[in-house]
Amino acid sequence: MLTQEQTEKLERYHKGLLSDNEKIEFEKEVLENPELKDEAFGLLELYKGFNAIQLEKFQADINNWEKESSSEKTTTEKKETKVVSIGFYLSRYKYLAAAVILLLMLPAGYLLYQNMGISKSDQLFADNAEHYTAIDLKTRSMTADANDPLEALKEKGISSYNKEEYKEALISFNDYYSKASENNKTSELKLYLALSNLFTNNSADAEIFFKEIISKENSGNYKEAAQWYLALAYLKQIKVSDASEMLKIISETPSHAYQSKAKKLLPEIESLR
Repeated sequence: MLTQEQTEKLERYHKGLLSDNEKIEFEKEVLENPELKDEAFGLLELYKGFNAIQLEKFQADINNWEKESSSEKTTTEKKETKVVSIGFYLSRYKYLAAAVILLLMLPAGYLLYQNMGISKSDQLFADNAEHYTAIDLKTRSMTADANDPLEALKEKGISSYNKEEYKEALISFNDYYSKASENNKTSELKLYLALSNLFTNNSADAEIFFKEIISKENSGNYKEAAQWYLALAYLKQIKVSDASEMLKIISETPSHAYQSKAKKLLPEIESLR
């Protein structure tokens, strides 16, 4: 079962408030503990899925319980029965209870943000966020030193990414990125790092790396991929105006690899306004 410290850290992880080092350490802790991994992933799913309406209903239930418990001259037996009933509920549905407790700590503005158009934007993201095919390790340059620990770390990340094991890939890429020189932080590496963030719901971090690729000269085909997935990162964060602007740029760029996809998605994005 998650400790209070782990629950608080999970909340900060979900909201993107952990530093890169804290995020790496927490992900390693989760991945190395199967029981913790199951609880954390289950809680994150509930955490994402809850909305303000569900929270309002839960708060109303709490108010009703409080009124019942304070009603005049209830018997001791009834009070004990009520305690057992609520305790059983919280024990039986520990994921739900933990999610609600976390949500109760969030500002009202955040809840409002989560509730506005979230279902449609998530659906549009899911429909368009296809796995970007990374370079097969067998076709990569044979000049890479297989005995170089840093190079091996990068290849491990790409291997995990190719298997769509994005959390494992992210750990390897973050580790590589923290140790590599600036010359080795290529557009290719940044794209895989950004995509691994995007597919693990770290869209704000993904946005940063996509923008770095786009702003860099001679980033080749990676720039077009970065533009498309940056639009999806904006969509994930419900930054409708930013997503629309990026899709317009792609739509108006002749021979852009994602031009047809952008033209198809743009009207759907506009409907979220």
